[in-house]
Amino acid sequence: MSTTYTWYVEALDSGTNEILSREINGASEHKQRLCVVGEDRQIDRRDLWQIPSGELTKLKESKKWSNFPVRYIVFRQKGNGQIEEWPPGQKRKVLTGKDAVDEADCQF
Repeated sequence: MSTTYTWYVEALDSGTNEILSREINGASEHKQRLCVVGEDRQIDRRDLWQIPSGELTKLKESKKWSNFPVRYIVFRQKGNGQIEEWPPGQKRKVLTGKDAVDEADCQF
């Protein structure tokens, strides 16, 4: 039996929020979802976008076509389990055009 993952992204600024709403196919907004955050696994409420796994790559590559920084945190949900930051305790991702700074390598 294979494991099913649902992927979420928290936009850290309005520009990233706009990319998620306009450019990411199948993205749907979910307000105030309970999440496990950080290495200490604290429970917190976050505004998230649920996105298909294939669209994570498109978001990561948005630095090639975006005119402003793209800042986000990735979360995943295994089956019907808790929504967890992925990878746990990740550094924030800041992508700015062709001079992108990739502070965390998120594996999808």
